[in-house]
Amino acid sequence: TINTLLVEDEDDEIFVEEEAIEDSSATMELNEYLMDSEERWVSDVFSGKQKAYDRGINELGQFDNWNEASVFLQQEIFSKQKVDMFSEEASEFIDTLQSYFKEYKS
Repeated sequence: TINTLLVEDEDDEIFVEEEAIEDSSATMELNEYLMDSEERWVSDVFSGKQKAYDRGINELGQFDNWNEASVFLQQEIFSKQKVDMFSEEASEFIDTLQSYFKEYKS
């Protein structure tokens, strides 16, 4: 994201100053990507725990590639939430995340 400011310099001239802002836009993209099925993922993968889902998706969105994200997914989400990663719901969640990383992060 870029923050645009109108700035006055020492000669009283106004100019536009743009500043890049780190705002985890990757997380927003992932949240948007998963939005249509969010209730299902919260229910089936995160045992109905919305905060755990939000935290997990926030963390996943920070990874630059699927390999890193998949390790986190298995160790920090599936393991902690006691999700059977071979279940139909988990497989669909994995496929959806993998598609996201292929489309937006590669």
